[in-house]
Amino acid sequence: MPVTPSTDRKMLHRPAEKPRHPHKAGSPSSQPLAAIEANREREKHVVREMIGLYCTKNHHAHPGELCEECAPAG
Repeated sequence: MPVTPSTDRKMLHRPAEKPRHPHKAGSPSSQPLAAIEANREREKHVVREMIGLYCTKNHHAHPGELCEECAPAG
């Protein structure tokens, strides 16, 4: 939409917008350190599982094992 004097004036009088992502109860800033560490460990486990699935599918490694190329990442 082109900015014209009338639309420009309307934009000046528009109320302030709310933040798009307000702090939620589950945000890292409101969680205790132990909960953050637990989440981090769970996410590390998920990433290791994803690498294992990728390696099994693409490099034909045995399930539960990683090939030489994927081992450093896992």
